[in-house]
Amino acid sequence: MAALFDFKGYDNEVLENKIESILSTKLDMNRFMTPDYSLEGEPGMLKVIHRYVGSGEAEDLARGDGNTQFIDAEFTPEEYRVSRTQAQTRYYDDDLMTDPVLIDTKVKTMAEAMVNDWTKKALAEFHKSTNSFTITDWSFGNFADAIAEYANETESEDGLFFIVGQEYVPAIRKQLKDTLQYVEAYARTGYIGSICGVPLYFTKADLNGDKGYLATREAVTAFIKKDVRVEQGRDIDTKLNNIVADRYAVIALTDESKCVVLK
Repeated sequence: MAALFDFKGYDNEVLENKIESILSTKLDMNRFMTPDYSLEGEPGMLKVIHRYVGSGEAEDLARGDGNTQFIDAEFTPEEYRVSRTQAQTRYYDDDLMTDPVLIDTKVKTMAEAMVNDWTKKALAEFHKSTNSFTITDWSFGNFADAIAEYANETESEDGLFFIVGQEYVPAIRKQLKDTLQYVEAYARTGYIGSICGVPLYFTKADLNGDKGYLATREAVTAFIKKDVRVEQGRDIDTKLNNIVADRYAVIALTDESKCVVLK
C-alpha cells in the first residue's frame, strides 16, 4: 500500500530567504533610498517628517555694529502612517502534486507584487520634490544642465543617479550614442549607462507624469518598522495552504534638496 501524502509545507526560513532574494534582484527602490530602522521596537504607527528650510546670510560688520538680520529656519510637517504591505497566495496539496512549478510561480509573483508596491511608493515620494528641470530633449547638454541644477555650489555630485521611464530609453540611446558610457561597476538590472559620470537607470513603473528623477539616496528614506515576514497556514481538512508575506514601513521624502524632478 502506498504511503499517504504528508506535505509539511515549506520551511519558513527557506521561504523568507526566497522572498528576500526576489526583492533584491528586481529594480526595487532599496538601492535608491536610505533605510532607517528607528521605528523598530517603538510604539505608535504615525511618523511625522519635518522638512526644514534655512534662511539668512552672514554680514560684514564695522567696529561696534551688530547684525541687522538673523539666521532663521522653518519647517513644514507632514504626517505618514505606517502601513502594512501584504501579499498572500494559496494552493491545495493537489496542486503541488500536479504541478509544483505552479507553487513556485505563485510565491515569485507574490514577492514581485510587494516589490511593485514598494517601488510605487518610493517614486511617489521623489515626485513630491519642488525642485524641477525641464527636459526639452535627451541631449548631453540637457543632462549636464540637470546635474548643474542639483549640484550647486554647496552640493556634491557624489551618489547621484538618474531614473527615467522605460519609454524614453530608445530616444536616449539614439541621441547620446557614444556619450552614454557603460560602467561595469553599475552593472545591475535597469542600468543602461552613465552620462556625465552619473549612472542612468530605467523603470517601467508609473512616474506620476514625470520623465524621471535626478537624486541621491538621501532624498527618500524608508522607515522600516518590521522587515519582510513570511507566515504559513494550512487547513488539514481541505488541504488548503496559505502563504502570507508582509512588511510594516513608511516611505517618505526627507530631503527634497537631494532630488530634481525631470519634467
